[in-house]
Amino acid sequence: MAFVAPPPSPFLAVALLILGGLTTGEGCFSAIFCFGDSITDTGNAVLLGGVGGPGGVSPYGRTFFGRPTGRYTDGRVILDFIAQGFGLPLVRPYLEGGDFRKGANFAVAGATALDLDFFSAKEIDASWTRKSLRVQIEEFKQLLPSLSSGKPAPFYFFYLFP
Repeated sequence: MAFVAPPPSPFLAVALLILGGLTTGEGCFSAIFCFGDSITDTGNAVLLGGVGGPGGVSPYGRTFFGRPTGRYTDGRVILDFIAQGFGLPLVRPYLEGGDFRKGANFAVAGATALDLDFFSAKEIDASWTRKSLRVQIEEFKQLLPSLSSGKPAPFYFFYLFP
């Protein structure tokens, strides 16, 4: 009997964009840009307010960071391990603002892979989020000009889903 993989979940798990070419000698990648939901959210949901849920209160974050960090775990998320493995700093939430030359995390707990219009058309209340994958990618596109060094960097795109 042949195995048939189930269709991808309508909820986004993890999508990573890893940029290379501007290497610093530490490794072959210079930045990580992440899109996703609570599996990789490093604080965006808490920064949005209202949808922050438990990621901003104890016991979340206590095992590794010793304080709540906006991650939906008591320690690190998979993105933290990936960044560490590439010799890059932990990827900060995009909504925190600042210098994103080493990467940014656009993931937000509760984010969907489908736009809210899809849910509305099916009369499904998706008011828990405003950050679909399309919205996260649009924010990334707005950030790109500030990261440009005048020459395009090669990039690698990974998409992981349950």
